[in-house]
Amino acid sequence: ALGSLGPFGPAAAVPSWSPSSGLALAAGASAGWGRGIVGHTSAGEAYFGPASGPAVAAAAGPEGSMLESSDAVITAAGVKMPRLIYGTAWKKEQTTELVLQAVRQGFRGIDTACQPKHYREDLVGDALVQLDREGIRRPDLFVQTKFTPIRGQDPANVPYDPRAPLAEQVAQSFATSQANLKTHFVDSLVLHSPCETHEQTMEVWRAMEHIVSVGGARQLGISNCYDLGTLQALFRDAVVKPVVVQNRFYPESGHDVDLRHWCAGQGLRYQSFWTLTGNRSALQSSEIRSIAAARGLTPEQVLFRFVLDEEICPLTGCKSPEHMMQDLQMLREAPLSPTDGDAVVRALCHDVPRGGRKASSSSAPCSVQ
Repeated sequence: ALGSLGPFGPAAAVPSWSPSSGLALAAGASAGWGRGIVGHTSAGEAYFGPASGPAVAAAAGPEGSMLESSDAVITAAGVKMPRLIYGTAWKKEQTTELVLQAVRQGFRGIDTACQPKHYREDLVGDALVQLDREGIRRPDLFVQTKFTPIRGQDPANVPYDPRAPLAEQVAQSFATSQANLKTHFVDSLVLHSPCETHEQTMEVWRAMEHIVSVGGARQLGISNCYDLGTLQALFRDAVVKPVVVQNRFYPESGHDVDLRHWCAGQGLRYQSFWTLTGNRSALQSSEIRSIAAARGLTPEQVLFRFVLDEEICPLTGCKSPEHMMQDLQMLREAPLSPTDGDAVVRALCHDVPRGGRKASSSSAPCSVQ
């Protein structure tokens, strides 16, 4: 067991804070964005905020003191989570080789799901076995998987009994994940999307909390949750609070500005996916291309550096060694200047639909990816 059950999971690792770094997202504190999309001026112009707020988290764990770094953050559950995570959706039969390639290049975080429709979780497990043989042990890696509600599954290939009660569906799905990944625990267990009602979401969440209580998961999170009220209701009613929100970072949700601000104040870490795919127009903009040329980077690297400056932990699912190395390089790249950050915000805001953000369902089946 990982210890008694506290509001963020095991009570053994409680974050404390130090103002000694420019990193700005503090769990459990009234933190602002260190360098973030913080809103618009009265003239409607976007602005990019300077560093402010509490700084770096330190959590005392069994191995001693853990500090945030350019590579990793410490979540409110006391879990060391890489700032850049390798995503395995849609990799199909290439999954094992691509995970091996990513970890050999330097990735230490792997995201998957118990959802055969989009993921080969079993092939991630095969990669973990091979990495262990190469000396990269399971505790050296951050492994995150998900419970996917029935509407996000292929009806012909559901990894649990869809007729079972929701709590049993979660238990069966997690047992499948353990078998697939060949590990008794995961570092992060994520609800792939809110359920159709809050009551159903909480029934699933209680089952996930039980998995934390018996040592199966070190922290919990939620994905594809674009409605702030839905997230706030979950946070209010959860015993083990979510510490991760994983959403598409794209114009249709206004890049989740309000939701991310609320997360910052509550100590939730925001993971992004579709970071590049969802912002193709911005990547082609003169603003981002100009910054890239001046810094000797690609436009994609500039956007990754921007989201890292926003204290976002992006997923990347690139397949080539060159792109993997380019993405990892951004962990060492200097932060963008406020002027460059303003320019990226302008590029991103060009893509936001006229009249504000498009209404986005927090539980649309198409969002469960």
